[in-house]
Amino acid sequence: MNKGLFLRLIAILSILSLVFTSCSKSSDSDEVIDEITEYDFIVQIKITDLTWLDNQPDGGLSLSQFVLSTHSAKDLMFTEGAAASSLVSTLSSCKDVKDATYLANLKTEMKKLEETTGIGTVMKSDSLKAGGSYRFTFTSTLKTRYLSLIGKIMPSPDWMIGLKNIDLNKVSNEHKVMSLYDAGTDAGKSYTDTAAGEGSISEITTPPLATGKVVPTIGFVSIVKKIHE
Repeated sequence: MNKGLFLRLIAILSILSLVFTSCSKSSDSDEVIDEITEYDFIVQIKITDLTWLDNQPDGGLSLSQFVLSTHSAKDLMFTEGAAASSLVSTLSSCKDVKDATYLANLKTEMKKLEETTGIGTVMKSDSLKAGGSYRFTFTSTLKTRYLSLIGKIMPSPDWMIGLKNIDLNKVSNEHKVMSLYDAGTDAGKSYTDTAAGEGSISEITTPPLATGKVVPTIGFVSIVKKIHE
């Protein structure tokens, strides 16, 4: 074979190899992780019988409305060690679950949250009594796959109960105990005590809700997941 022709063939093959490699890389980089598949979720809150808790006020304890949100990994509903958001502050200020001003403020804060980039579903439960339950049903995607929910123990200064940042992508059927939080918006030390104060959200590990850092189980959340049909 003519040497010049041979060299030209080598050059053509090299160019074709580069083109193929480039296309292959482009194809790999354009591969999209499945972020649009929708999943149906049933999230059920169940409150335990609260009569065994010590030093309860007359009339016993109940729970305010819960707010549930699905969100991205960055757009958190609440964070320990940080100041309460305006939505959590609104919940923590609740003195009467039927108060019109409180309900209007809560609706406004939920709307603001819903309009935030990185937020998926935003829902509200009914208020709950001891032994009560409430079921949320919603659809979500991988983009907003984290679940948080929070409500207030009634009466209390600013004591909250909820779950945060549950990765729904890793859930099929789960049963979780809700945590207890101080919203950091009131310095009261008993169920009916109120005192001005500002702080950050923290887990409750002190009386009257906890004894010797042993935190009681006040509520559970059951999560069921299936692909949306």
